[in-house]
Amino acid sequence: MDTAVETLHSTAPKGLELRSENPGTPLHSVPPQETMFISRLAYENREFTFARDIQVTMRYEDGLWIYESKEYRLIGYDENREEAELAFKEDFVATWNHIGCDDTDNMTQRAKQLRTKLRAL
Repeated sequence: MDTAVETLHSTAPKGLELRSENPGTPLHSVPPQETMFISRLAYENREFTFARDIQVTMRYEDGLWIYESKEYRLIGYDENREEAELAFKEDFVATWNHIGCDDTDNMTQRAKQLRTKLRAL
């Protein structure tokens, strides 16, 4: 499947590189629900470049912008789209720090599975 690639500039915080499932759709005019693929994430002084994309659903629901990756159990939401993206990035970094970087076996099986997925990125 061919996908359009666009880095978010003026419409969102820097640091997310997204691909839309609908080629040619400018990301600043994404419909109320859109599936995107993140290949890079920058937050504060950290940057993550992924070997495989993270699928993210972005939607507007009940007055909130919501960015969610069910596969990685990540979510960010806010009334403001930019803040929702920032919350998603914060959730990724927190999940990476607390699960992805944890080398102990003192965690649930579900957390261990998530750690394996995160490290495969």
